[in-house]
Amino acid sequence: MKKIIFVTALLFACGVSGYAQENTVEETTAEDAYESTSLIISAGVASNTSPEINQNLKFSGLPQLNTTSFLLGIGYNVTSEKVLMDFEWETAYMNEKKTETDRVRTISTGAVLRIHYIPLRWKDKLVSGGLDLGYMYNQADIYSRGRVIDFNNLNPSAYTGHLSLYNNMFYVGPSASFGVWQGKGSGMRIVTGYRWGFGGKWKSEFAAINNTVKENGTGQFYAKIIINLGSLHFGS
Repeated sequence: MKKIIFVTALLFACGVSGYAQENTVEETTAEDAYESTSLIISAGVASNTSPEINQNLKFSGLPQLNTTSFLLGIGYNVTSEKVLMDFEWETAYMNEKKTETDRVRTISTGAVLRIHYIPLRWKDKLVSGGLDLGYMYNQADIYSRGRVIDFNNLNPSAYTGHLSLYNNMFYVGPSASFGVWQGKGSGMRIVTGYRWGFGGKWKSEFAAINNTVKENGTGQFYAKIIINLGSLHFGS
């Protein structure tokens, strides 16, 4: 009788242990299904509020800076069940013809960290929201075409008609995304957000600046598509 009880208890213990291990594996598998790291690429458009410098340019009779530009980015994504993070190197470029001779070219490049909470998942879709933090180097060139450079006289003082300025800005603001075709390290998201800029004192590498202005509080709305290029694996 004692042997029967012992064997029964042993079988029961093994069954409980196996069930617990199976549940643990299933739970771990469910959680791991969302965990991934991947390369990302992005493309979109950004629209800025009118920068402070445009008032000075208008007063001086010069063409004003563009407020809309195209965005391209490449970066790295980390995703778990409830949180996703993007780290992007982002570039915005625009070359606009103002008149037959006047041109305005702007380029912005820098890093953006996006941290989102994922409140909703269903099937292969998700909704997320959170915060963008970023730093951007912005350069603006205003120049006139049609001028001739004489290689027998390369003295820079003989050539005018080019204004080159730059600033450095920090950005912060909310953003949200809607993702489709979400797999382990794959999928596409539509991301929109609004960023407020801080700093942005205009400078020049070619001349001293008097009576400069800052772009504190300048806003930027953006919309882009981010594509995950597949899961990355490190180590063996």
